[in-house]
Amino acid sequence: MIKDNKFLSFFRIANYCFWLFLLIVAIYDLFFVPYRSIIWFIALFALISVYFFFRKIPLHAHLFLSLIVLLNIFGEVLEFFYLYQYYDKILHFFNPMMITLFFYYVLKPFVKDEKSRLFRSSLLAVCFSLFWEVVEFVFDQLFGSYFMGVFLKADPSSHFFGISNVLDVMTPFQDTLWDAGLAILGVFVFFWFFRMYLNRKQ
Repeated sequence: MIKDNKFLSFFRIANYCFWLFLLIVAIYDLFFVPYRSIIWFIALFALISVYFFFRKIPLHAHLFLSLIVLLNIFGEVLEFFYLYQYYDKILHFFNPMMITLFFYYVLKPFVKDEKSRLFRSSLLAVCFSLFWEVVEFVFDQLFGSYFMGVFLKADPSSHFFGISNVLDVMTPFQDTLWDAGLAILGVFVFFWFFRMYLNRKQ
């Protein structure tokens, strides 16, 4: 019990430290990439709200949500999205799995049957993933960002700015189809293996 409490305390502190880190990133982008800071502030508000509103959800589910945001910070701030062609696609495959798990715990008080809960959480994860594609479209239209499409830096050593410095690897339409397809596939894979786990447990 003591070891478990120390373990949980460590990850709670790690979670709080990540919130502070995310706040610093958001403030930094406020001066250099303002439209991106909007996403970080919304993510910070969402993570904190979810953490305190869903206190009974296991801590690792909250950490998975923080991990999703952290990987996207790596993609944008460290420019992994613009250095590695498939980084974005990997996230679109694995992120929905973590989101499905989160919804699975959220629905626990309302849906007692585990298989039914898994199915509903999977649908919610797919809906959230498709909604994110709409968010990307809105941001690109309003702020001229590069969320839709796959763009690689023509010169990896240079700082990324402006469409003139990138190679258009995948069109926005192709990117959206791939992202949506990979998200659905990721949820399906998670659903399949988690259902196998539930069948064995029963």
